[in-house]
Amino acid sequence: MKPQFGGEVFSDLFSTPISTASPPAIFCRRSDHPVPRLSIPEKDMPLQTNKFYSNMYLSNQDRPVFTYPYSVWYSKGNILFSNCTREPFGLSMSHVDQNQRELGPTGSVGSGSTGAIEYYLNPIWIRSLNLGAIEFDSANTSRTMELTSLGPMSVDVNFYVNKTLDATKKMRTPLCLGMGFISAEYSGLTPQIESSVFFRSVSLIPSTNLNVVKYKVTLEDGKFWVIYAHADPNVVQLPFNLTVINNGKLKAAGPFSGIVQIAKIGTAENVDVEAVLDATTGGVCTGAAVAAQTNGGSVASYQINYTRYKGTGPLLMFALPHHYNSFTDSTKAARCNDYQLTSLSKGMMIAVAADGWCMTEDSLPTKIGWMPVKSGPAPVFAAASLTQLAAVARAEIAQDFDAQSNLDELYFAGKAVGKFAYLCLTSHFVLSDRSLTSTCLTKLQKAYSLFTTAKNKNKLVYEYGWRGLVTDAVYKTGNPAADFGAGYYNDHHFHYSYFIHAAAVIAFFDAPTQGFGTGKWLTANKDWVNTLVRDVANPSAYDPYFPVSRSFDYWHGHSWAKGLFESFDGKDEESSSEDANFAYAMKMWGYASAQPLVEARGNLMLAILRRAINTYMLISPPTSPNPTNPNPWGIHPTKFNPNRVSGILFENKVHHTTYFGVEPKHIQGIHMLPLSPISPYIRSPAFAQDEWTAFFSGKTGSITDGWKGVLYQNVALWAPGDSWKFFAQSGFSSDWLDGGASRAWALAFAGMLGGA
Repeated sequence: MKPQFGGEVFSDLFSTPISTASPPAIFCRRSDHPVPRLSIPEKDMPLQTNKFYSNMYLSNQDRPVFTYPYSVWYSKGNILFSNCTREPFGLSMSHVDQNQRELGPTGSVGSGSTGAIEYYLNPIWIRSLNLGAIEFDSANTSRTMELTSLGPMSVDVNFYVNKTLDATKKMRTPLCLGMGFISAEYSGLTPQIESSVFFRSVSLIPSTNLNVVKYKVTLEDGKFWVIYAHADPNVVQLPFNLTVINNGKLKAAGPFSGIVQIAKIGTAENVDVEAVLDATTGGVCTGAAVAAQTNGGSVASYQINYTRYKGTGPLLMFALPHHYNSFTDSTKAARCNDYQLTSLSKGMMIAVAADGWCMTEDSLPTKIGWMPVKSGPAPVFAAASLTQLAAVARAEIAQDFDAQSNLDELYFAGKAVGKFAYLCLTSHFVLSDRSLTSTCLTKLQKAYSLFTTAKNKNKLVYEYGWRGLVTDAVYKTGNPAADFGAGYYNDHHFHYSYFIHAAAVIAFFDAPTQGFGTGKWLTANKDWVNTLVRDVANPSAYDPYFPVSRSFDYWHGHSWAKGLFESFDGKDEESSSEDANFAYAMKMWGYASAQPLVEARGNLMLAILRRAINTYMLISPPTSPNPTNPNPWGIHPTKFNPNRVSGILFENKVHHTTYFGVEPKHIQGIHMLPLSPISPYIRSPAFAQDEWTAFFSGKTGSITDGWKGVLYQNVALWAPGDSWKFFAQSGFSSDWLDGGASRAWALAFAGMLGGA
């Protein structure tokens, strides 16, 4: 095992799969999954479960898909119960401005005395425009929609007149995150563009490019949009010409083969925006991939490379704040600052004319390892403090590891295993007690073996429907919510992070160089642990058993926790800290198992997460912003910012609450746990102290459960001495410890930051 963390030079972090082998046989196989793969013809491959377009293959299939800045949805041509009219068939689209948002009430339990609003959300299903075709008439009972090319940042939505009779007659609408145009490629169909907002005016705009037809439309809400048509030069056809049928419908002159693109100008005429659109129309984003390089230190560059179909100029894409705050100079130069549209829940987006973006992260946590890192002089523990810590550690290591780990829910089981792993680290790195460490390690290995030998209660199985690891609780109970929905791919990065980190700890101690083992544990269990990593963070499409990056979204900069559940507001995440915990666990597993690419990707994910979390989920005080976000109160509505955290961050709304409780201890606390060496990297002292002052200072007396310990662990980030005093007090109650928290680790953590 190498002596230092990080430090390798890599020219490509994503070219090599972790493995292409079948998951170990200890994971029983299931050929079925309760969720059908609707409208997906390509079933013999790993399929994405947690990406932005899931609503198009789940349940009703007509919930919005949030491409940012737009939302689009599958308009199925059904009769609408609200007004008994028939909706069009095709792809509908909307863009919501800030003044259209619904702001929640103030005075919620979770917002306390801050005066903040509880939530904000964007209205859905405002059909500004719909891309369709005459041939998709309601009398056509053979029209269908199919999804192909299901990637981590893109998908193709295909609309057929009658695929059985003629698969060539279709409308293909590629969707990419951040796409500047909503595009449709028509093959021999007659375009029909409709609006439920209604057309106020439709104008044909003279174009200097004879191959491009441009229309500008004003809707009755006062918004301006443009429509471009690019005819296929290889097809003999009538010129593209739109006729106004009525104030809700435009129809082309005849069958058309080529590309139609739509974009919103804004709430007013803007010649500068139109100039950007005129210069970039024609290119269609059909895919995106991430690449990254490390320099051997704390700096990494990563790119989002888009696949451009057609067009001669660069693609027009929209960037979020965490993107453009980390752009390299060359990508900054491609920004079109005159063209900005508000996003749904992440601030203002800026258009970029480029086929790819390059971003830099210069603070990778390569120096952070098993223990928290204190700035300045090394921490010194007083003799009495060490004596007390040793007594607490011995008492906790004497607990029954097996009983606490073998629980019904894999999430709580993992938290218990993770707690014991930190006990072993405490006994070794702080107490320097080899005997106690050996005892702890032996018990941890035994408890961990419950899972690697499938002797725990709810076992992990590999299913061939979507292709991934799920808990068998969903098969035994038939309950989609079993184990927090893990059987439907909810929260895998949360759940597996605890097991991966604990495995890293065992592998570290079992290495021959540490003197506790011979390395046999790693040899026997490496594939089992790697399978958990592959399920969540497979880097390569060459792995035939798992989709690429199931949970972490390299475009949004963080993971999405929601799996195969239909949702009006899209994907969501309620725990930024457990998101970071997975990346940290992956980093440490890569280090302990001698997989430097895994470690390097963990470091990169952490750096991106640090920036994204401190931009969208943790709201720093405006007077002392986190260096990753120069405008912390410029993302969410001003009235929401006093909440200090997002609560649940959805694609379409932000709700200061949780799925399990509405009190501040729940909402703020779920963004704190678990306390780990990476916590100070993610949560700045200024932020943590400001949050404490707003919600908890002088208000913790009535908290008597495990959340009390979570809150005081967090105090160590800015006042480690106060945190130490809380956990060292003579009247300390074990009721104040969360099921995944160790009192000894809390003391060790505070001490390592100078509190002992």
